[in-house]
Amino acid sequence: MSLLSRREFLKQTTAACSLLAPRYFGSQSNTQKQQADPDGPSLFGFVDPLPIPARLAPMERHRSRTVYRVRMEEKMQTIHSSLPPTRIWGFEGRYPGPTIEAIRGERVEVVWENRLPTHHLFKVDPHIHGAMPPAPEVRTVPHLHGARTSSESDGLPENWFTPGNKVRYTYPNEQRAATLWYHDHAVGITRLNVYAGLSGLYLLRDEEERSLSLPADEYEVPLIVQDRTLDGKGQLVYAPVNDDGIPLAPGIWGPEFLGKYPVVNGRICPYLDVEPRLYRLRVLNAANTRFFDLRFNLARRATDIASC
Repeated sequence: MSLLSRREFLKQTTAACSLLAPRYFGSQSNTQKQQADPDGPSLFGFVDPLPIPARLAPMERHRSRTVYRVRMEEKMQTIHSSLPPTRIWGFEGRYPGPTIEAIRGERVEVVWENRLPTHHLFKVDPHIHGAMPPAPEVRTVPHLHGARTSSESDGLPENWFTPGNKVRYTYPNEQRAATLWYHDHAVGITRLNVYAGLSGLYLLRDEEERSLSLPADEYEVPLIVQDRTLDGKGQLVYAPVNDDGIPLAPGIWGPEFLGKYPVVNGRICPYLDVEPRLYRLRVLNAANTRFFDLRFNLARRATDIASC
């Protein structure tokens, strides 16, 4: 590809990615409003800018270790500008949670605090392992996905703890640079807790990565890709299906969940304005079931295409 054609390509690329989803979105209009829909509101894509998760600041920094505090909280958050705020569970009250960054060999300790309510956002199926009575309805245990840790700090599913309690986990970070992510891992309700919003990025860096001179700072863009279904009031709905796609009764465990709306970094079908230069995309599929087809949008305007 010649330099000239590459520049033209980047100028025309107004969105970081485009997602194939079960429901498509029309073009943006300032005068158009969401329509009544028994399966949830009809929304227009490419209305809201892509949010970038904030980087978490350490609670303490010592010569031999860095300490963070992460609280799991219930909050209201806007996931589309046409909707009222949505009730979510988030690390530090954000969906997705803040990004934790570490350097290879840096010992990181995280104090994970459960400050959630005692009643779940969704109906819990009490017939599956781990969720049977007398197990409490709300339980959490954070797991750093992809990390090499001791079992004591791995966030094993049976090591859950309830609201009002906390744990302190240690991550030695003795592995190569990688895009890791943290999420809840509580046995019997992992699917529900992650769907409620309990997930976030953990970026591990090293000298080898730094030597590659990859795009950094605002040109390093995280894309946490998920799917969600909402009711007519803009609140989360967890409606799983069987392998054959047949819907299940509310509160019954199912092998698959396929949401109606594509969500990136906690926003439904956002857009990203870019410059004619190289970007680094950190892509994470954090959906329960769905596979995504990511592609560049070559339209001159994001709203020139029918779907997001």
